[in-house]
Amino acid sequence: AALVAAHLDAPNRYVLIASVRMLDIGLLVFVRRSLYSYVGAIDTATKATGIGGLIGNKGGVGAAFTLGERSFCVIGAHLAARADFKRLAQRNADAADIFDALA
Repeated sequence: AALVAAHLDAPNRYVLIASVRMLDIGLLVFVRRSLYSYVGAIDTATKATGIGGLIGNKGGVGAAFTLGERSFCVIGAHLAARADFKRLAQRNADAADIFDALA
């Protein structure tokens, strides 16, 4: 987070409002300093979809917040690889589970 913040010239221009991590899946959410006073209801969550739905090597992380009267939900995910049909069906099911859990 510190390297990203330094690159964005934070704390002068941006403020880190959310940080969430599950193993190697991470998400940082920054907002312009001029908008920070409008940010509220910040929440973060994770959803593992690895082996048995318990291991966090696959899954998603999310952050939700309000900006004024608007609501935002940002999700990052790491899904199963390979292009075969079985993996495609699993990726779609995992994505649906992640969206249901985090959105």
